[in-house]
Amino acid sequence: MSASASYDPVSRRSVVVLNSNDGLLVRLAEIGENAGFDVVTLNVMEIDREPEAIQDFLKRHNPKVVVYGVEPPYPESWALYRKVYEAELRSGSRRQFVVTTPNKEALEQHVGATSAIELARDRIDRAAIERAIQQAMLV
Repeated sequence: MSASASYDPVSRRSVVVLNSNDGLLVRLAEIGENAGFDVVTLNVMEIDREPEAIQDFLKRHNPKVVVYGVEPPYPESWALYRKVYEAELRSGSRRQFVVTTPNKEALEQHVGATSAIELARDRIDRAAIERAIQQAMLV
């Protein structure tokens, strides 16, 4: 089966949210669901923090978009994200990633400029998250 044939119409509206903060998982799921997407969440602390375990989860749920939380310690968390992202590219899945972080400035001190969306616990830009998911759906 080719990579493009692996997506069915339902998966095209499907979003997986990966984060280690249960409160953010709930809030991000609400944002996605209110925007009309089918959302599945996973606290990454509940599975092996290995790229293969995350990829297996993504394969099972077959989302078009992954909202991926990069958190402290940033170098390790970013390295895991990059491994998952690069493995997805190699697999031909065509999944799109939206990166979130609790502190964009701190993340960028470790990894350089990113398009990550900052999710401060007391202020989440719902519109920015929704726009990012919608734009990723179009790719």
